[in-house]
Amino acid sequence: MHLIIRNVGPIKNVDINLNKINIIIGPQSSGKSTINKIACYLSWVEKKICVDQSFDFFYSQNVFLQNLEVFHNLEDYVNEKSYIKYVSDVLSIEFNASESSIPKFSWNNRYEYKRPKISYIPAERNVVSVIPNWIEVTLPKNNIKNYMTDWNEARYIYDKEHPLFIESLDIEYYYDNDLKNDFITILEDNDKKKIKLTTASSGTQSLIPIYVLIGYFLKTINNTEELGSIKEDSANKELESKLTNYLIDKEVGNSVDTWIRKIDEFIKQVESLSEEANLKKKNSKLKKIIKSPIGKFVSEASELRNNYLKNNHLKLFLEEPESNLFPSTQQQLLYYLVEQSNTIEDSILMITTHSPFILYALNNCILGGQLKDITTKNKSFHSYKSWIDPDKVSIWEIYDGQLKDIKDSEQKVIGQHYFNDIMGDTLKEYSNILKCFKK
Repeated sequence: MHLIIRNVGPIKNVDINLNKINIIIGPQSSGKSTINKIACYLSWVEKKICVDQSFDFFYSQNVFLQNLEVFHNLEDYVNEKSYIKYVSDVLSIEFNASESSIPKFSWNNRYEYKRPKISYIPAERNVVSVIPNWIEVTLPKNNIKNYMTDWNEARYIYDKEHPLFIESLDIEYYYDNDLKNDFITILEDNDKKKIKLTTASSGTQSLIPIYVLIGYFLKTINNTEELGSIKEDSANKELESKLTNYLIDKEVGNSVDTWIRKIDEFIKQVESLSEEANLKKKNSKLKKIIKSPIGKFVSEASELRNNYLKNNHLKLFLEEPESNLFPSTQQQLLYYLVEQSNTIEDSILMITTHSPFILYALNNCILGGQLKDITTKNKSFHSYKSWIDPDKVSIWEIYDGQLKDIKDSEQKVIGQHYFNDIMGDTLKEYSNILKCFKK
């Protein structure tokens, strides 16, 4: 995923390739969230186009820009000099405000798409934990509203009999559908104490939504059944038809009669398979059917259908995961996020942060990922399950509207960055104050 952003809000010029793990650090109001929001939005635009198999939705005047501004609260960020470009394996999107309000679209590998679950978890995520009647709050159709919708779906999978255990806090979370309330249970002196999520600590209220949502997303990705909303959606049935027509056009070409004969042969082979009693012969016939042209067609059609109609991986865009959390809890959360990303091929995690502890924890993950020999001693490290290939991790700091890569190109760990400088300045001042006592 190649992303270019120029002259959007505080962003002057950003040109990056998104990796499996992506971290942006920097001061408040520097543009970190702008990059995160645009990356998330363009992922959704790609999904919308691929599911529709058409660019038409975005050919209406200002639709592309209006959706970005409303959903991610970026009104007045785009000006006549703004430029955005997104290139994936599937398609390219290019928006040049000086030319048109309608982007240019082009297919790269149109049918190589794999449907992701896209989620933007905002810094305001504890709204669902703090406000008792949050579901009644009227909001525009923006990222906070979308996040609240995801939360409302996610919490139903954790009930009193199937709670979510959060190791870093040593608590359990569950939703009581009868009482219409969220609860946590805390183990105290071998006894469980139940309290409402709305009365929990601010750190707990910030952390639980992240764990609940990720747990839910993983279940939808690994679930072999289509989601209910997809199953009954006529638009997706239309998509199935388009995908099937594509495969038929690709395979059949001008030889329709030949293809019809092959279909007849395939049907006869399947019928004979059901009548075969000898297991060895049955397996032999099955292999032959699978390798036949029609068998390959059926297999390809099934794979293509699954790629488009089932969530294949997760694209998670997370703001300030450190909010209200103690440093050790921040560390455990980062380890959890990287570990879960490692379990899903093609997943993308993008984080914006102010916290040095998030970076320190990530450094352990990428340093451990470079170990060649794994021993029992290695496995005792807290970060062990989160060790990751350094080449799958990108870390930038933002300064004056641009991104600077802060990963050491030789050591492949995190090098010099903002936090080093700030700590150095703080210690220098401390030293100078100490000198005053000697006078």
